[in-house]
Amino acid sequence: MLINSSISRSENLTITPEKKAAIARANDELHLAGIDTTDTQVFMPLEKARQDVTKAITLLKQNKYYEANIALKDAEDSVIIQK
Repeated sequence: MLINSSISRSENLTITPEKKAAIARANDELHLAGIDTTDTQVFMPLEKARQDVTKAITLLKQNKYYEANIALKDAEDSVIIQK
């Protein structure tokens, strides 16, 4: 018995009104076929992430492992997931 099936795609998509409408139409057709879709986007503020990783590297060189882990956690926590 199949319990779950997943399809994943990864792309750098620039949303335009035309593309948004086409995706909505495609999702409607898939829904009629019994297939539901979810669009998830993951964002990361790159400048802040670079600063946090650079800080972590500096702390690692000073053998400050706990503080380096906190800096990496800050970078990870800056990730924004939109569904």
